[in-house]
This record gives sequence, structure tokens and C-alpha cells, in this order.
Amino acid sequence: MFQKLLAWLFGNKQSLPPIESKPLPNVPSSVEVPPVVVLIQEAAQPVSVSPIKPFLNFPDISHYEPCDFNKFNGNDLFTKATEGKSMIDGTLKFNMEQCKKKDIRFGAYHFYKCNIDPIIQAKHYIKTVGLDNLKSFYYEPILDYETTNGQTEENLKKAIPEVKQFIQYIYEQTGRYPIFYSYESLLAYLELDSYFTNCKLWIARYGKEPIKLAPWKEYWVWQYSDGAIPSPKYSDNFQGIGRCDANVFKKKEL
Repeated sequence: MFQKLLAWLFGNKQSLPPIESKPLPNVPSSVEVPPVVVLIQEAAQPVSVSPIKPFLNFPDISHYEPCDFNKFNGNDLFTKATEGKSMIDGTLKFNMEQCKKKDIRFGAYHFYKCNIDPIIQAKHYIKTVGLDNLKSFYYEPILDYETTNGQTEENLKKAIPEVKQFIQYIYEQTGRYPIFYSYESLLAYLELDSYFTNCKLWIARYGKEPIKLAPWKEYWVWQYSDGAIPSPKYSDNFQGIGRCDANVFKKKEL
């Protein structure tokens, strides 16, 4: 067609020499494209909106240290719930509500009075905090056992059989052994037996890490400050609370 057109334009009826055809380069039938599927899949993964903050330390408070939950940025908070057979901490309900609302891992403790029937105390604690709460809180029920409000080391030691009754009742009602809180010097004096190792040990010693733990082999949580004695490694000043009792996990909670 092209040769005929040239001949017509120039009045030459003679056929033009054929156009030399060159072989086409060897082109692959398909072109390799770098895979992008993996990158696209990774980019499409959902992003966690509330990642666990890398905090090992946390506060425990009572009505003496109110918490501003608009500023508090921790993962964990323990608060006083009850004492003896009738006392209820005035901030308990608010703290529980806020921790549930903000997905803060929560624990509530009972301050044990050694001159009051242990079952009455256990029932008071359960009724106040709520049986379902004590079963479902991230942390187990908590028993605070220490010398204050007229409780001496001697009468605390004498009350150990009753304390076991308190612990056992809590376990029977909730299915969870309570965490046992005390401080190193009292723990050494009490000479507790192996029954107490059913409970996790939360131990206080300010300034230095506790080493006298018997009958436990290791502590679960160490209370390293009362808000007055600072630690060179961990802060006892928390956003929304200020300085207060401060604690650190022996091992990171997941």
C-alpha cells in the first residue's frame, strides 16, 4: 500500500525496492514487577488506639491522694477500699468508675484490723467493692497487713490464724487468693508459714530493695517509696496525683 502511494505521487509506476525489515528485539512476554502485596497488607493492618504504656511503676492511693483522671496517664492504680468492719474509703466508688471508663488496670485493698472478726471484715470488703468486681478486676483482691492504728507487731503475729480465715474466705467467694501486702521488717517478725505463698507478695521497703521475703522466694510488687523517700531509679511523683506511695513490678505486667 505504501509503495503504491509513493508511485502515484511521483508518477513512477515502477515498484520501489522493498523496505528492509529488521527483526524485533527479543522482548519477554511478561515484565517482572517488584511485589508490593506484602507492603500493602502491612499498611492495612489496624492500629491499636490504646497501646500499653511501658510503665513498670504505679501509685497506690486513698482519700488522702485524690486522682485527677484527666491528667493521670498510668496503666495501673491501686486504691484503698475498706478497713475493719465498717470503714469505706470515700474515693473508692469514683476511682473504680474512672478506672473502668479509662481502661486502667485496677486493684482495691482492705486494711485488716486484728481485733475484729476476720469473716465480718471479709464480708464487709466483698459487699463494698462488689463480688463481681473482685472476680473480674485485673488484679486479685488485696489484703493490707501492717502496724498502724494501734496494731502492734505482737498482736498482728497472734492474729495470723484469723488472717488465714480471711484469706480462705476471700478465696472461696471469689476463686482468687488475695495479694498480701506488708513491709519487710514486719514480715521477718511474723514468720509466716507456706500457706501464705498462695498469695502474691506486695512488700514495702523504702530506699532499698527488700531481701527478706520468707516464706516467699520472690516478691510480686515492691513499694519503694511512701511519697517522702525518693528512689534513685523510679519516680514517686505521678501525673494527676503528685507524690504518693509508689510501687514497681518485679516483672513487667502484660
